[in-house]
Amino acid sequence: MNTPRKKNAGPPIFADIKLARRLEAGEVFTMHAYVASTHKNCPDNKEIVLKDVAGGVMLYAIAGSPANHAVGMGMRKPVTKRDIARAERFYFSRNAPVEISVCPITELNFAQMLGARGYRITEYVNVLYRNMQDWKPVLKQSKGLKVSKNRPEDAEIATNLIADGFTDHTLPPAVRATTRA
Repeated sequence: MNTPRKKNAGPPIFADIKLARRLEAGEVFTMHAYVASTHKNCPDNKEIVLKDVAGGVMLYAIAGSPANHAVGMGMRKPVTKRDIARAERFYFSRNAPVEISVCPITELNFAQMLGARGYRITEYVNVLYRNMQDWKPVLKQSKGLKVSKNRPEDAEIATNLIADGFTDHTLPPAVRATTRA
């Protein structure tokens, strides 16, 4: 059954390699911003490392951080066994598990190489987006709701919201400190 499209909704957008590259580039950008913010706000954190790998990046933030993973691999060039081995050395040398986010639009042999090395899927992540070309904000008043930018004095409550609302385990104090920054 087809769902009718809204009038003036624009042409449908299909997930292709071009769109996937843009979305993965956003994840890579976020990791770079995280590293820059941590270096600026937590200069004592000497552990944080971001390295390029197979067209993507791999990040190690601190022991136990959910930010410790690789993204964007295979989006701009094929992934090789050497690339996977490099990611393994990167994380193993820091006593961290190897977590690689794989875009389903990458070449199939990337996932097959990971499977041959014993890797298994642990989660699926869907990225939703909206075409902003014709979008207009809808401002609605809501009793008791105030939207504002985070300020430095809001860091603790924002950190608690992120740490307690988006993870299924307790974040170590050092991870909370980098998140707070």
